[in-house]
Amino acid sequence: MKLVIYRRKIFTSSGAGQLIVMQAKKLRKLGRAFELTCQKGWGTLWFKHFQPAKKAKVVNDKLIINESHNTAIIDHEGSLRNADLTFIHNVPLTNIVHDENSFTGWLRRSENHVFTPSQCAKNVMVNLGIEESRISVIHPGYNHQKFNPTAKAQHQHKAKQALGLGEYSKVIGFITSGHFEKRGLKEFLDICLKVATERDDIAFFVLGAKRIPKELSQHPALSLKQFRYKPSNSKPNFWLSSLDIFVYPAKFEEFGMVVAEALAMGTPVITTQNVGAHEILSEEFKDWINPSVDVNWFSERILRLADDNNLFEGLVKAAVKSAAYDDTDYATRSLAAIDKHLLQR
Repeated sequence: MKLVIYRRKIFTSSGAGQLIVMQAKKLRKLGRAFELTCQKGWGTLWFKHFQPAKKAKVVNDKLIINESHNTAIIDHEGSLRNADLTFIHNVPLTNIVHDENSFTGWLRRSENHVFTPSQCAKNVMVNLGIEESRISVIHPGYNHQKFNPTAKAQHQHKAKQALGLGEYSKVIGFITSGHFEKRGLKEFLDICLKVATERDDIAFFVLGAKRIPKELSQHPALSLKQFRYKPSNSKPNFWLSSLDIFVYPAKFEEFGMVVAEALAMGTPVITTQNVGAHEILSEEFKDWINPSVDVNWFSERILRLADDNNLFEGLVKAAVKSAAYDDTDYATRSLAAIDKHLLQR
């Protein structure tokens, strides 16, 4: 059976785009029939990954394909009403439970099987009325070649020096390819300010978006001599290697691939149960996952970890242990799930 994989925009600067490319590379390696289709991003896919993609034609939320026989449409956008299987990367958080004209309304009425990146995201979809038995959780993977302890050891000193933070005992970081407000930038800046009042040997680094949002441009944390910001760029692995501790106070995150990438580099993570990736953290992290965003709690945890080297080194080992969830890579896991549910149709 030929798989037609759709997302409106396929850019590998996003987690969803990276996951689609992982699937495409695996399908190509296996010699399987497939086609990528999108409305934006096909040029980047070819020039960066030598992966051809067709320009999608979507009419009335239905993907137009040339031949429907023995073909399955895999929707990575969460919008197609003629998909055979749907991957939800961004759950609808608006109150549309009773709007039967919405895509979620169609999804409730359909027999489509749905894949979410975490139990957190699955819970939202169940609350929106999708039958629990029709939803499977597949935790996203990460690039093992770019994100690993060896790469961090190779680049950490150079990355810290490039940021002008080589003199600090610890660099605390917040990195995202997504929306700053949703991921909790304001809360991170508040945390930076609170930690800075206690310790002047801890530095802070933010990577993401094109600029700091206007409404946060006067935040006092930005004026700290030990604070650095860089816009999103093509070297997230290099800059991630600069971090000693990764802090992610997101208000809600379906998964958070950057958490997995940090763990793979042996970087301890402090986060909340709002973040889907907390599900892959090993038992050693139970005291480093808070039910919700609390600036005081995050600040206390950072200071505790900075003060206790044995505790810090224990979480470095636990981080690498946690990243082993992807020992069977995402493409293998997700394609096996696709095949299983297509056979059941």
